[in-house]
Amino acid sequence: RIANRITKRLKKIFHLVLSEIAAETYDTEYGTDKNLGTCAYMLFEEQVIDAMIMDYLNKRPDQGGKIIVDVGCGTGRHSLRLATLFDEVYGYDFSPKMIQVAKQKKKRDERLSHCLFCEADVEFESIRYESDIMGKADIVIASFGMGSFVEDTDKMIKRYYEWLIPGGRLFISFYNSDSVLLNVTPNWRDTSLSAK
Repeated sequence: RIANRITKRLKKIFHLVLSEIAAETYDTEYGTDKNLGTCAYMLFEEQVIDAMIMDYLNKRPDQGGKIIVDVGCGTGRHSLRLATLFDEVYGYDFSPKMIQVAKQKKKRDERLSHCLFCEADVEFESIRYESDIMGKADIVIASFGMGSFVEDTDKMIKRYYEWLIPGGRLFISFYNSDSVLLNVTPNWRDTSLSAK
């Protein structure tokens, strides 16, 4: 059991190293036609997330103070894109360089001042602004396979639900067990809840 936890932690560290290396070129490499697999995956997730958010917002049109939390926000891809729909946007990522890129993108547009980006491993650390989102978030998203990155999925889902208001929405993305991304060595993602 201890060896299993150590293996998962080492895989997570490897993921962090990859994120640090990829941060500067992430937006130009991963979400473009150059990288067909990840581009298609990202576009598909954007469509699903957008449909979920629009359905949610249409059912709660008069509710003010809408909050969205983006776990594993990377360079702020979803956070910044969805900022026009929410009063407060909180983006968390464990990669300092990814957060640095997100903050640089935010600085380019004064309309994004309500977006807060913080470096944190949400699974293991207390996070800045958690009291501001606890029981107040309308939407929590953990996209691009984030569900497959955590060591204790049950604990994370519980934490996400604690952030949500009653009737709020949660989007967690898991890679399926046949995913190319899960079968690349070394595999740093938790496959215990992979879709079958």
